[in-house]
Amino acid sequence: MLRFQSGVRLPIVGPLLGGALAYLFALHFGQVKLKGALRHSIVGAIVGLLIGYVLGALVLAPLMAQQDPYYNFLRSKVTAGYTRYFIFNGMPLCGIIGCLIGFIYSVKLKRR
Repeated sequence: MLRFQSGVRLPIVGPLLGGALAYLFALHFGQVKLKGALRHSIVGAIVGLLIGYVLGALVLAPLMAQQDPYYNFLRSKVTAGYTRYFIFNGMPLCGIIGCLIGFIYSVKLKRR
């Protein structure tokens, strides 16, 4: 597990095993080739999820925790709370934004 100074431990093994399992599943059953807008949307959503995870854990949580009035007394708990909040809310939001960007990119490629 990745451990921050605030005491928050981010899971590493579970997401890696889940990704490996999904990769093996896709290799075995992935005879369908995705084309066009669907392919770009899925790639955009996956990239968006990763960006949301990183932004939520490493950027937004420490910035917002420092603005909290209880930061001086309960530093680790405040940072842990913001980290959980921004990961939980940031991943779906960035995933949806990434999916839309992938779709828009696909539409722009068709117009060329």
